[in-house]
Amino acid sequence: MYKKIYKLKILYQYIAKIINNLNYKRKFILIKMKKILKISANLLTISRIILVFFMLPWIFFVNVNKDNYQDKYHFVFVVIFVIASITDALDGYISRKIMKQTIFGKFFDPIADKLLIIVSFFYIYILARNKHLLPLSNAYNKEIESFVLIFLLIMIIRDFLIMGVRLIAFEKKTIITASSLGKIKTICIFISIFINLLARLIENICVGFSFELKQMIIFFLIINSILIILSGLNYIIKNFKLIEKNFY
Repeated sequence: MYKKIYKLKILYQYIAKIINNLNYKRKFILIKMKKILKISANLLTISRIILVFFMLPWIFFVNVNKDNYQDKYHFVFVVIFVIASITDALDGYISRKIMKQTIFGKFFDPIADKLLIIVSFFYIYILARNKHLLPLSNAYNKEIESFVLIFLLIMIIRDFLIMGVRLIAFEKKTIITASSLGKIKTICIFISIFINLLARLIENICVGFSFELKQMIIFFLIINSILIILSGLNYIIKNFKLIEKNFY
């Protein structure tokens, strides 16, 4: 009887040891997986910055080929932008999945987004200036060009102000993350870029739709400008105490 109890006890201890080992291995795998996901999110951010540099030659092409800018050049730019946008979406998905973002990600993810947005809108501005944004409606290009330039100026001024606040926060060992309004603003800006980049194609397919297309482009530029100003004010108001403490 005692031998049976002893054997059962040994068996129980052996099973418990196996379960503990499995739990340890599971925890170890989960920790490793989280680490891999964090690294992959950062790699996606880096790849987005690299893709931005691949977009720069197309600004040169559109400026040099003022009279004969071919669709194949534009198509390549659109493909690069789409890939860069996918890396941004995947990066965000991974961060939400692991419910944590690395310090590198907190700093460089918004920088990668800003670079992508500024380069894309600068390309759109050059397209409009050279009358290639809406090739069938030359008169509308000038109007869009003005709105794009105003939008770019508002965004760059806002980003410099926010950069100043971030530097103060960094000096005080505080990391400021993006707000919900800032995320909505980024989504709207990306939608606006897609509409602008597809404008040439839409104009060719939907003949006589140029005026509505121009109005849509301008509408999104105005909405984005308002969101940029509001998100900037929200950013400063939320961190006003931090600014005030370091003002004197």
